[in-house]
Amino acid sequence: MYRFHGKRGHGLKGTKTGRSRYVPIPERTKTALDEVMEIAPDKEPDDLIFFGRKREAPLDTRIIEVNFHKALKNIGIDEKLRRERNITFHSWRHFFNSLLINSRVPIPKVQTITGHSTDRMTENYFHADEYKDVLEITQGI
Repeated sequence: MYRFHGKRGHGLKGTKTGRSRYVPIPERTKTALDEVMEIAPDKEPDDLIFFGRKREAPLDTRIIEVNFHKALKNIGIDEKLRRERNITFHSWRHFFNSLLINSRVPIPKVQTITGHSTDRMTENYFHADEYKDVLEITQGI
């Protein structure tokens, strides 16, 4: 589990609330990040993992977006389908928030992880999961 702080250096914006948040990272993601950090040219504690042209500058978001679109295309989601489904890099926040709530993670814990400071914001990022639980319960009726 990593802790992200509300105030960031390197010209990065902090969280809107200014509060830090805890973000659980699966072991395979941590392993991949460790591998990236191992080959990184700069290894000071405050150095960026995904840096830009200069050590102190983060990777340009356009580079992330272009590669995100390439990754979607590689799994069969072309530009037309991506636009129809409104899939953006930011969609992950909606998916993750919904995944936690649909898995019955308590709302205060969801808000600690997502950084939402109000129930309204958490609800805004929530999308029901086809009501699988309701279907399972009602199958025997």
